[in-house]
Amino acid sequence: MNILYVTPMWSGLKDLILEGKTEPRGMPAFLRPLKRLRDEGHQVTLLVGTPTPEQPLVISVPWLVKEDVICVKWQANGTQKLLSPWRMYQAVRQQLKLKSYDFVYGHGSLSVVGNLAANHANVPCGMRLYGTFLADKATGGPATQVRKQHPLEYYAYRLPKKFMLMTNDGTRGNHVYEALCPKQTEPPYRFHFWLNGVEPTKSEGRKTAEDQPFLFFPARLARWKQQHLAVELLHELHEKGHKTLRLQFAGHIQDHAYWKEIQARAKQLGLERYVTHIGTRPAQEMAQLYNDAFAVLSLYQVSNLGNVSIEALANGALVAALKDGSLDEVIVDGENGLLFSDTKEGADKLAALLADPSATARIREEALRRAGTSFDSWSERITREMDLIEAAVQT
Repeated sequence: MNILYVTPMWSGLKDLILEGKTEPRGMPAFLRPLKRLRDEGHQVTLLVGTPTPEQPLVISVPWLVKEDVICVKWQANGTQKLLSPWRMYQAVRQQLKLKSYDFVYGHGSLSVVGNLAANHANVPCGMRLYGTFLADKATGGPATQVRKQHPLEYYAYRLPKKFMLMTNDGTRGNHVYEALCPKQTEPPYRFHFWLNGVEPTKSEGRKTAEDQPFLFFPARLARWKQQHLAVELLHELHEKGHKTLRLQFAGHIQDHAYWKEIQARAKQLGLERYVTHIGTRPAQEMAQLYNDAFAVLSLYQVSNLGNVSIEALANGALVAALKDGSLDEVIVDGENGLLFSDTKEGADKLAALLADPSATARIREEALRRAGTSFDSWSERITREMDLIEAAVQT
């Protein structure tokens, strides 16, 4: 197949095409299917929306080549907010004239542009969304308000296509689909709502001494992921007498101003030497960190059913997360993880487990056991996505 991807510059994609890394540190749900397509011999061209299209490509992985990556200027603020969709639309149209494509695959915020251009050119297309911020607005008010405030997202749900594949990450994308998809006898596309896959990586057993426990918060550093709450949680645990407990962050620092605020708060609380950021880490090292950490934190504002929680559970970690409803079908509080409403409750529950190693071990064992029956492997999950694409091209 000859496939045209229309996509933003995801953090993991940036690792591979701008920084020359051989192992991406983010967005496996985007990159793993892309790699499978390339490995199976399909031709994939990437149209990538980025604020810096002039930045030279640096690619070291053998399954991507510079000739198949085209960067297009895309900015989501100022006057560029209006110009960017039109610029990307023209780029898609140009590609569809230059080559005969079997399928257009739109991803994330740029997906609707690929959808629109493919429809105009009569080329089969699909849409891949990784979550949504629209649930409250789409289900709590008129659709016209969503159309006015978020036109790209609104029309993503309205336009005909072969399928829409949405990650079930707890942000209630299925509710947005029900609210915004046109109500008609024959829906304009098939909607699929799937969990991400997992690929547990065997660690070498716990290496952290019992008297050197740490909390681990692996996530792109962004304000909506609420890493600052982890500092408050650490402070409350120190106040309870757990003075050796540390906090490690990992992941891309997307918002440097936010990181400075976190550092300032840690210093204010006298915790600066207990709070560190270790950057991005390869999968094998992440598996070891999941294993070594006393608890893996997920304190997001929107949803906590993300890659981190799934991967940590699959590696037998103690996941400690905000109780927002997103993990209710995955974690039973106190059985295979911890759920809490605020940092005070979280500190109480974690303190109890710090004093009871046998209870902690039981939760970790149950997390590992249940993960084996709750999640597909990445290989299984990607095969299902490949089947969607092939069916879309054939019908």
